[in-house]
Amino acid sequence: MDLPPEQQAIREKCYLAQGGFVEFPLADIETSVPECFDKVVQKFPHRLAVVDGGQSLTYRELDQAANHIATKILKQARTGAEPVALLFEHGALIIAAILGTLKAGRIYVPLDPTLPAARKVEMLQDCQAKLLITNSKNLLQARELAQDGQVILNCDDLEVGAAVENLGRKIAADQPALILYTSGSTGRPKGVLHSHRNLLVEAHNYINDVRICPEDRLALCQSCSFANSIRNIYGALLSGAAVLPYDFATQGIPRLTEWLCHRADHYFPYARDHHAPAPRYRSGERDISGAADPTVRRRTDKR
Repeated sequence: MDLPPEQQAIREKCYLAQGGFVEFPLADIETSVPECFDKVVQKFPHRLAVVDGGQSLTYRELDQAANHIATKILKQARTGAEPVALLFEHGALIIAAILGTLKAGRIYVPLDPTLPAARKVEMLQDCQAKLLITNSKNLLQARELAQDGQVILNCDDLEVGAAVENLGRKIAADQPALILYTSGSTGRPKGVLHSHRNLLVEAHNYINDVRICPEDRLALCQSCSFANSIRNIYGALLSGAAVLPYDFATQGIPRLTEWLCHRADHYFPYARDHHAPAPRYRSGERDISGAADPTVRRRTDKR
């Protein structure tokens, strides 16, 4: 498809000199998130996938963490593509739990610990998840929220010493993958079901429109309970880039610029615009760039 001249100029400005961009294939939309993620793990096993404070995970390490969680989920008696609630703070653990849930063929329902308790209870009752996965930090809250008959799995109790092979489960593109809830501003929160195809379409559009490369870092500033998080999680992890969770609730807005620069300086090389000397940081809303070129600075992602 021919782009308008201004958009074509933007694409050319965003092209990395090292030629790292690889187009996300349209055919992959008809697969599943685990299948696409496995391809990236095979291609970039030692590249950083998630950087969260002092913790960083390579693609191989993230894959192993997800496999352990998926194996534990499948040990539960119930079968089928049923919801699994995830209660984690914003960071690397919830990303591993998301992938583990999807690898097990289940539907993940992210619960933000900072949401009001009544809202989280409504979401749990509505989705009817029989399994609630959390960590030690949020275990007490999980026990307070748990519904009758709901099993709580503490990820910190998992034995992650031995390597776990991929489960190799066949998951169709139209199989449900995620339930996100509306704000409830017009009444009770309503669950919106997303299939694997929905998530892959979002990844396909974002990766190809923005030309995300393995050398890029995507700031994950939105809670995983919000739809805007989809593009950054899968835009990064299905292209070989790194995703960097940033928690506004605990770190605030004033530290954001310092955080971006610190993460780039200390974890991996800058990914530079082809014609600009300053590093480019991608967030879910816009490029935060030091480049002097006005075409690059005013580019914002589609909402």
